[in-house]
Amino acid sequence: MVCLMSEEEVQIVDRYLETYQIKNKARWLRETILAFIHQNMEDDYPTLLRNTICADKFMADDVFYMKQALIEAQKAADRGEVPVGAVVVCRDRIIARSHNLTETLNDVTAHAEMQAITAAANTLGGKYLNECTLYVTVEPCVMCAGAIAWAQTGKLVFGAEDEKRGYQRYAPDALHPKTVVVKGILADDCAQLMKDFFKKKR
Repeated sequence: MVCLMSEEEVQIVDRYLETYQIKNKARWLRETILAFIHQNMEDDYPTLLRNTICADKFMADDVFYMKQALIEAQKAADRGEVPVGAVVVCRDRIIARSHNLTETLNDVTAHAEMQAITAAANTLGGKYLNECTLYVTVEPCVMCAGAIAWAQTGKLVFGAEDEKRGYQRYAPDALHPKTVVVKGILADDCAQLMKDFFKKKR
């Protein structure tokens, strides 16, 4: 398949790939196109993806949505916040986007996950996220893990582990027992963003 783009569109894509240090352009284009089809065309063509996408579809989806969370994390870094970003996905659609706002709001509880959970609940009109997936660039802290549990979040996907403040160290059983956990998605990219941020702070 040939993808025709104008010179300006190519430049936009190249800037995006450079900003988020995405090295495999062909793979990124493939995942982005498939994700767009999956999100926007499945209702019209319900058998399209079911018959054509291979077994790594869910991994591709996790990568795609984690990249969206990374975009949010970069927004946090740009405004001087610790670069953690999150998105909530329900039935293959992003229903909430957020990033760390502790400095902006002068609120120690304004973590990306907390903002995302609140926004998602408002979108759904209910407090439980049992049919949703929360993507976050860094392992949640104990506070956020508790909120994820209270929301009965169906699935948690995070990128980089946080050995100092992550819930796995202090409260490994904090999540709801039915919450599915996937970790390590784009872990290097997520960790590098944190390292770059704190390096500039020194």
